[in-house]
Amino acid sequence: MMKKLFYSFLSLTIAALSLTSCEDVPAPYEYPEDNSGGEIVAPTDPKGTGTLEDPYNVAGAIKMIKGLETGANSAEVYVKGKIVSIKEINTTNFGNATYYISDDGTSKGQLYIFRSLGLENKKFTSENIKVGDEVVVCGQFTNYMGKTPETVTNKSYLYSVNGKTSDNSQPQEPGTNVNPTGEGTEASPFNVAAAMKKDKVAKVFVKGYIVGFIPGKDKNEAKFTAEGCETETNFLVADKADETNIANCMPIQLPPGSIRAGLNLKQNKDLYKKEFTLYGDIEKYFGITGLKNVSYALVGTKSFGTKPGQPVMPSTDILNETFAESIGSFTIANEKDMPQGLKYVWFVDKKHQQVKASAFFQNKKFETESWLISPALNLSGKTTVTLSVEQTANRFNSLKDEIFIKISTNYKSGKPSTATWEVLTPSKWPSNSNWIFVNSTIDLSAYAGKKDVRIAFQYKSSSQSAGTWELKNLVVK
Repeated sequence: MMKKLFYSFLSLTIAALSLTSCEDVPAPYEYPEDNSGGEIVAPTDPKGTGTLEDPYNVAGAIKMIKGLETGANSAEVYVKGKIVSIKEINTTNFGNATYYISDDGTSKGQLYIFRSLGLENKKFTSENIKVGDEVVVCGQFTNYMGKTPETVTNKSYLYSVNGKTSDNSQPQEPGTNVNPTGEGTEASPFNVAAAMKKDKVAKVFVKGYIVGFIPGKDKNEAKFTAEGCETETNFLVADKADETNIANCMPIQLPPGSIRAGLNLKQNKDLYKKEFTLYGDIEKYFGITGLKNVSYALVGTKSFGTKPGQPVMPSTDILNETFAESIGSFTIANEKDMPQGLKYVWFVDKKHQQVKASAFFQNKKFETESWLISPALNLSGKTTVTLSVEQTANRFNSLKDEIFIKISTNYKSGKPSTATWEVLTPSKWPSNSNWIFVNSTIDLSAYAGKKDVRIAFQYKSSSQSAGTWELKNLVVK
């Protein structure tokens, strides 16, 4: 009997030591808690569409997230709620915060905001949120392990706290400071507040002031100045000339040609805070309501582009490809066979209206060589020819050894190595340190008068380096 009791005591001791040792090992992932004690059930009806103008409520976000496949991430959306509890605000190393939000501020139907950045997509430098604050969170969401709706780690940020979008801003909601007016006609153009309430409307007039520009890909990088502008492809308009809140602005896409040349802030800084009337299509741009396909603009008495109703002059461009929806008449040729695990290198990014090349997939770098090649160009009768293209490139080990712009007069089809190619040197290369597009030009006059001229963009990668190259708005004229 004593022997049996001894072994029982020994077994319990070992079990206790085992549990203690397990608790000393840090978990690789902090599992979210469901304080409601079971499946997350929202106490309110789902509302919203996930846009800045119409954010999801928490119930709407949870419904959307539960519809995702396990492991899948949502697109970037906006969610509005009240802070229920705060688990952590890290102001030292990572600058992120972990907290819960719900529609009514209680623990029922709450959503887990996991390791999210602060206002303006920047690191938290102080504990500037508290329980009860009304917040709007912007970012990607996932249904973790198929049971816990939450933000994707470090893929979200605090868009606003109690209406404030920055530590220095005053509370401001989209469109609340100016009443929507106008009918979208030349006689009665939409103001910006009215245009922002539209979803997708073609061929309308919009009136506003130029207040800044977006230098990269993210609307939250917006600059409310003309100084330092290096982009020629967009500017911001608002109903007030002194507007500094992106929530009250529309991004305007400037197409190649007279519109871009005459209106971009890089070359026309005097247009800053001037009032404009623009004609184009209302649709999403930088993830918010913007204006694209601008074909006419009026500044005071000076006009740009073609006024609606006037005859359109035929284009003199030899080749014009935006890459916004497809690669157009270009073709893709792989010099090396596609490695296992990678389906393609070149692809069209319709969201950002560009074509891009990358051999980085699922955290792995692949060895590839893939070319994007233009159709045959007939330069007969030409004396001067110029190529222009907007490009950005990042995360290459050596840009000059991994991406090339080339030209050939004897390529027909198949692998590019079957032809002779000359390397072209653009006026400007991307920095390889950010996602800012540069406008590059190349003088092709040496090929004027020739036929069957093809221009190619050669991308190379290895298991050590697989950067991303992005192109848009290519013109040969």
